[in-house]
Amino acid sequence: IEKKVLKKFKGVDSVDASLSDGKITLYYDGKEPDLEKLNQEFASDDYIFSTEQIDSQNPAIKFDENGSFIINQEKVAKNFKILSIVTLILFGFFLLEEFLKNSGAQTTGIEALMSPNADWSASSYLVIIVTGLVAGFSSCASLVGGLLLSMSKQWNRLYNQEEQDVTKKSLPYLMFNLGRLAFYPLLGGLLGLIGNFFKLTLEVNAMLVIAVGVLMFALGGQMIGWRRFKDVSIKLPKFMSRSIADESNFEGKWFPFLSGGLTFFLPCGFTTLAQAVALVTGDFIQGAIVMFLFALGTLPSLAMISGLSIYSDKSVSFSDMFSKVAGYLVIFFGLYNIQSQFVVLGLPNFRILKTFDGMIELGIFGLVFVSIISLMIQNFRKIRETNDVGVKILRSLIFLGFAIFLVSLLTDYSEIVLPWNYEFNNI
Repeated sequence: IEKKVLKKFKGVDSVDASLSDGKITLYYDGKEPDLEKLNQEFASDDYIFSTEQIDSQNPAIKFDENGSFIINQEKVAKNFKILSIVTLILFGFFLLEEFLKNSGAQTTGIEALMSPNADWSASSYLVIIVTGLVAGFSSCASLVGGLLLSMSKQWNRLYNQEEQDVTKKSLPYLMFNLGRLAFYPLLGGLLGLIGNFFKLTLEVNAMLVIAVGVLMFALGGQMIGWRRFKDVSIKLPKFMSRSIADESNFEGKWFPFLSGGLTFFLPCGFTTLAQAVALVTGDFIQGAIVMFLFALGTLPSLAMISGLSIYSDKSVSFSDMFSKVAGYLVIFFGLYNIQSQFVVLGLPNFRILKTFDGMIELGIFGLVFVSIISLMIQNFRKIRETNDVGVKILRSLIFLGFAIFLVSLLTDYSEIVLPWNYEFNNI
């Protein structure tokens, strides 16, 4: 959409299309673009352009100007469908985890592999494949699948040339997925070598997983459309996304293979999780195996999306709903990984909720943890927004200070004496 606007409408300086807001914002210099022509061009995409402010927010439940309670039945039904799908997927995940435990598997979660003393058995490799499957039908399907769908029109036209030969149509999608299977083990092996160089400790590994968990939570929040994460967007730079949308870049027959391999660098929460495991292995072969099995796990869903793209040059109508399903799943697994590492570091976690003191302790610790993360995000936003070198340096130092304080809190929490543990002696 951005490419089409910039190409067909002169005077437009920049365009920003946002799925979470359902908006396209145009910035132009001089004469305003022809609204009638814009609306004709994008009528099939259900976009309406106007110079007046349009309220695109349509919550499921709201109060009108008179204070009357209004329920948007369509929105409620959509949200119920999304949460039902999420619940069903999570139910399947916990069933699989229970099955692995009952079958004598030593490892039931990928977070357990982020330890220098991890037990690499057959079940460990199975867990990596399962993680790839979960990723394939959630965040990877949304990010990488979205990339596939965005390129499908160009590929179907350039590789098929209006013929109905399915083999020719399938070629770029086959090369895209082969590119992932070729690049992922190579880059995973390099991560393993880097991990061997640094020799990460158990505490550092745990904090690495917590950082990945926070990243996953932020990515999930963006996919759902939470405004809190809007200004801290983690996505491809505009010049890269527009390069992908440029049809002239698809003429090389090896471009799909290369673009598939480079999805290794897409900001997908589960991919980052697998990359952290490859890093912790400290071994080229082991790191390569981890990323190959992860890519293999994502293959079924991407193959389905490839098949959909071959037979249709239109984006799927459920893309927004799927993005939200994936977002909730990524948030859950982000929190799941943070919780698991809190247990490793001996920090307050859901296991201490059995007592009243435990509930208070977890609540206070959670509040402090979230507050520090929020302050770090705010400083990061200020660093990115300002052009003043002095302000950048000051904000960077503040950010570093909060980071050091957070690390100290995570590693030295056992030394803190809580109020209910104070002992008062009679004088």
